[in-house]
Amino acid sequence: MEWQPIWTAPKDETFVLLTGGKPDDWHNEFPPMVVAQWIEPGAWHDGYWRYSVSEGGYVSSGYDNPTHWSPLPPPQSSDRSNTAGG
Repeated sequence: MEWQPIWTAPKDETFVLLTGGKPDDWHNEFPPMVVAQWIEPGAWHDGYWRYSVSEGGYVSSGYDNPTHWSPLPPPQSSDRSNTAGG
């Protein structure tokens, strides 16, 4: 995985890995990277990086001031014939 400058990140709602920033609602030690997507500006907010806190779940706050991004790795195959002993 190679990190790229944040200004090169896609802003088309593609999920990416972000690092170097801080979740805006985190008060303690925060994760070294998050899965996030860019949310376009709307009537009630500026554009922001929305991050995932669980599979299929989000928080309503953003990930502030990330410095770098990376594409997500491809998902693991769900083909059970590739498992050990299978």
